Amino acid sequence: MTRDEISRLIEASGLMRRLARFDPHWVGSTYLGLHDDFSDIDICCSFAPSLEATRTDVEAACGVFGDYDLTDEIYGGQPSRIVRFRMGGIPVEVWGRAHPVHEHEFYRFTQVEQRLLALHGPDLREDVVRRRRGGADTETAFVRALGFDAPPHVFLLDQFDKDDSALRDLREAGPSA
Repeated sequence: MTRDEISRLIEASGLMRRLARFDPHWVGSTYLGLHDDFSDIDICCSFAPSLEATRTDVEAACGVFGDYDLTDEIYGGQPSRIVRFRMGGIPVEVWGRAHPVHEHEFYRFTQVEQRLLALHGPDLREDVVRRRRGGADTETAFVRALGFDAPPHVFLLDQFDKDDSALRDLREAGPSA
């Protein structure tokens, strides 16, 4: 399924309207058009003021979809809610914490990755897709394609506040891939 087909599926399902109270943002490989047939649709949300206070509303928003499952767990050292279901045959994961979406690491990864793709063009896209096909997750594929051997999540979060000039220089600054 193409990115545009996934976008139409999300729109037709009403998912973003159902989650509107939680400031939903589509993120990850499907948003960036880097996905394969095994990728899921990732949505980041803010479940503020708390995970427990929003449980009923989250269940009402997502419980209508097939294979629905909601778990509250610690992820990345923080209390997190992960809602899983299927929509149009594709797995969906809604990730949320009780803080604004713009502070969520998956949102930040996607923002950095989108900027990197725009700045470095088709060569970076092709390299990331090749690395994903080789088994790397999206974040690892980006960091390795840029020529770095750093912890992917830390590296990408460090790039979030950098300007385009600094992001443009990354590929030239890294050791050869």
